[in-house]
Amino acid sequence: MITLERPYIVYSLPAAKVYQPMKAKKTALAWQGIQDLLNNVTTADPLVPDDIIIKIHAPFDIKTIDPALLEVVDRGEPTERKGEWKMNAKDLPAALQYFENVQPRLKSNYEVHLYLTYSFKLVQPADKTILEQQQLKSLFLVYLARTHVCMPTLFFPFEEASVDFWNYIDAIKAYLPFELEEKYCRLARIKNGWVSSFKKVGRPE
Repeated sequence: MITLERPYIVYSLPAAKVYQPMKAKKTALAWQGIQDLLNNVTTADPLVPDDIIIKIHAPFDIKTIDPALLEVVDRGEPTERKGEWKMNAKDLPAALQYFENVQPRLKSNYEVHLYLTYSFKLVQPADKTILEQQQLKSLFLVYLARTHVCMPTLFFPFEEASVDFWNYIDAIKAYLPFELEEKYCRLARIKNGWVSSFKKVGRPE
């Protein structure tokens, strides 16, 4: 368990919202956006997610969605959950290609989706140096389906919403595949190694 030593700023969505849309509507463009984020702002390798899950939602199955999906999920391992397969990183290109092909035929987000999760440290886009004093790894979760959504949780190692913090936000915005809503940036106050409270932050007047 991590004992926190200093305040930090976190960007995360409220419980009522959970996910936010990706900027790109098509799978190929959404994947390009994911790569832009991870290659320019993080230490993560886009081709090596922490988890790759394909999920078919009841009452759908492979036959009702697309028999070609069988060739993809056969590369993975079924999980304990019905209609769900855990894939290996080497099979990610095949999974992405399948979703690019099938997306135009999907009628809802509750047929099949590809779930990717990444954890990482944040870096400076200009020279890829890792930001100092990062106490927690940031997370980026992606759901690719008929429409694409994501759940970013970014831990910024800034003890206040200073000019340096906002300069960093401005530097990374061009690489984000989602709209960063600044109202969801909050300062985490620390007491005895734990978060004691959160405070909304804003740009200097």
